[in-house]
Amino acid sequence: MIGVNDTPGEVFTTQDAERLAKFAVDKGIQQLSFWAVGRDKACPDTGKLSDSCSGTEQSDHQFLTTFNTVTTTSPGASPVTGLVTGGGTTPAPSTGTTSAPSTGTDPGAPETPGPGATGTGHPQAAPGGGIDLSIWQLQEPVGSPGSPTTVAASRLQGGFQDSYFFPDSDGALTFWSPEQGVTTPNSKYPRSELRETAEWPLGGTHRMSASLRVVSVTSSVCVGQIHLGSGGSSTKPLLELYYQSNGDIVLGTENSPAGGQTRHTVGHVPMGEKWSYTIGVSGGDTIDLTVDGSTTHYPIDDSFKSYQQYFKAGAYNQSASGSSTNGAKVAFYALTVSHG
Repeated sequence: MIGVNDTPGEVFTTQDAERLAKFAVDKGIQQLSFWAVGRDKACPDTGKLSDSCSGTEQSDHQFLTTFNTVTTTSPGASPVTGLVTGGGTTPAPSTGTTSAPSTGTDPGAPETPGPGATGTGHPQAAPGGGIDLSIWQLQEPVGSPGSPTTVAASRLQGGFQDSYFFPDSDGALTFWSPEQGVTTPNSKYPRSELRETAEWPLGGTHRMSASLRVVSVTSSVCVGQIHLGSGGSSTKPLLELYYQSNGDIVLGTENSPAGGQTRHTVGHVPMGEKWSYTIGVSGGDTIDLTVDGSTTHYPIDDSFKSYQQYFKAGAYNQSASGSSTNGAKVAFYALTVSHG
């Protein structure tokens, strides 16, 4: 029984659910159920027993989607997928490339229904298609405050997907970041975003190219970054590429590692239409940006040269609220990185 139980003093929390789901994955248990899906939401008054809500702090269907991460089976057999509910629905065997069993110490991300989700889950295809996921890790807008869930490259390559990271019906690798979500310690905004696992110096030539479309956005979403890594104490980006709700594409270049950003409008694309970008650096002192074939260049201040860098791409939402339905959804059709 999720949440406040009818046994006095007994409460089953969302953290308990995460621990139980991880235990089930580790032991090869194929299904978990609970009473009841209709209670899988917060009550107006926390701590009270109710047959229509859990009485604990949670987002809607948080227990359900945590239990839905249990998709493992016995070694050597195919994983199973599907919505596992308190009603006793048994997952049907999969018929395509599906999420791989969770392994290692990474518990993965609880699946939370959101735009793009359906009653039977996302299309059962490996996210990314031709996108090389071996060089990335995924940051998601779930986890504990200041410590969002990170999904390792090995799991991404194994077919990991959930409601924040999934293949859309047209094959695009899709990122969903609602306004309500866990953030990193140095940001007030949630994200569903890939982070390059390697770091590199400003010297040389480094490029990240993408073909994408912004499906929805409340105000603004960052779809690509070059971020500062090791070499100093700054947690700032070198640059961020934003898509605004009015269709404007804006490049933000950081003035120094201490902060301050200068913004440049670099294009305009109507919502829902495909476009492309390449962001990179060359010679250790120049930012190179191409948006739909139009290229511009921007100087890099010497104060950045002590830092290593890394690329990021996805949906870094630039608005935050209590809403789990408003947010940014971005679909990527191609994403490549080169270093030289």
